Amino acid sequence: MYYVYRQGKDDADLIDEIKDRLTPLKRKGIMTTWERKEIKAGGNVQKAIAGYVNTANIFLILVSARLLSSDSHELEMVPAMERYNNNECIVVPIILRACDWTDAPFASLQVLPRDEKALASENSINLHTSLTEVMKEVKKIKIRRASC
Repeated sequence: MYYVYRQGKDDADLIDEIKDRLTPLKRKGIMTTWERKEIKAGGNVQKAIAGYVNTANIFLILVSARLLSSDSHELEMVPAMERYNNNECIVVPIILRACDWTDAPFASLQVLPRDEKALASENSINLHTSLTEVMKEVKKIKIRRASC
């Protein structure tokens, strides 16, 4: 599973919460994850990203205005969507913060939360409920993908 995001200080807690909720699946060996920040100092960024983008089974696109304004479009989202269109992977956009994602490469896909309301727009009680529902969906997708 590959995370695509650009973390601003406002997004850090939410992104960490998503990662924390996937940890039980990692412990059980159901999934492994990779994200751009794992590239070592001096490593070739484009080569490392291309290697993981070309092999990941599932992409979690953590959507915010910061992500949509970044270079992730060419390096990560376009290749992920090409692989998706060739039935080689699953792309799951998760709306972190309210933004206009209707022109993004993944705009035709079902996003999470299903009601298309950004996770960060929820009050704290609903945020945890929404995160739980999103993570249940991700788990179903991962298990379904593993059985193919």
